[in-house]
Amino acid sequence: MEERLFIVGPNAVGKSNLLDLFHFLADLARPGGGLHTAMKTRGGLDAVHARTARKGGGFGVEVEFRESAKSPAWHYRLEVRRGRSGLALVKKEEVRRGNKVILARPDAEDRTDPERLRETSMENFATNGAFRFVAEFLAALTRVWLFPLKPARRTGQVPERGPLVEDLLARMEGVAPKARVSRLRKISSALQLAVPTLRELRFPDSGRGISLESLFANWRPGCPPTGLDDLSDGTLRLLSMLWGVMENESLLLLEEPELSLHPSVARHFPGLIHRLKHRRRGQVVVTTHSPQILADPGIAPEEILLLDPTEDEGARGRLASEIPEVKALIRQGLGAGEVVLPRIQPWRVGELGFFE
Repeated sequence: MEERLFIVGPNAVGKSNLLDLFHFLADLARPGGGLHTAMKTRGGLDAVHARTARKGGGFGVEVEFRESAKSPAWHYRLEVRRGRSGLALVKKEEVRRGNKVILARPDAEDRTDPERLRETSMENFATNGAFRFVAEFLAALTRVWLFPLKPARRTGQVPERGPLVEDLLARMEGVAPKARVSRLRKISSALQLAVPTLRELRFPDSGRGISLESLFANWRPGCPPTGLDDLSDGTLRLLSMLWGVMENESLLLLEEPELSLHPSVARHFPGLIHRLKHRRRGQVVVTTHSPQILADPGIAPEEILLLDPTEDEGARGRLASEIPEVKALIRQGLGAGEVVLPRIQPWRVGELGFFE
């Protein structure tokens, strides 16, 4: 398993939907989540199933992953159908490890009591014991929203989604103090390279609650430290991404991390992920359009997934290592961005320059 995966493709091909597929599974597995909650937060079955599907149709999700390169693969499959009043019901649920079937639904109990199909076995501690590792792995998934992380100052409106400052602090506060200090020291060192005026990050307990403070080298002596609310959105995004890389040992989903990053910082971001994830479990999945990120010479063809639209209005994903000409050009020394980005650009994009 590669520790990084970079997903590229044209606009509206399904990159965000692919990330949300994993987020959907995490919503199934998390305490307080489940099928009903996962569907409700996405607007119900009509909003989730493919627009090309017939009316009333459901959808299916199928994933496979391994604990290590040599361990048998875990395989989870879920199919959802429409029930009465538009309620989403389990049509099929399977768990396998290698060739061994761990779970197969609907089973005899489901046929005796169809109301059981309102829930997946994934979300139920009474039924997921034989594959709890799968549920815990998915529940630990982190998706870092790169929308503004703080309320808009002029309007006072809070963004509809995305971790606010309080969420980021809660994630930090949930870590043991010794580990938190160690992570913040590493993140502070990395941030100082991207934000030259940043001198220090610290996590004091003033007796009125814990907060993250920052000090800048160009301030006058005696200036008090600033809180997260006073940092720029770009610095907050980078801080949140770096903390996510350090804390996560499952899947970390990053959507277009190049937002608000200087191109020179974006160019070194893949290498920074590699160094921060060194000897740590988990995988970072990144969607990007950035030629700077894909210019990193350390990105291997096995770490790039190309999404191409298909004639049936869907999309097909292929690793760059599965496309002979792409793999050959990267192996010859061309940057991944030079090879991959021209392949995914809209074929009529050149006409934009002549559009009236």
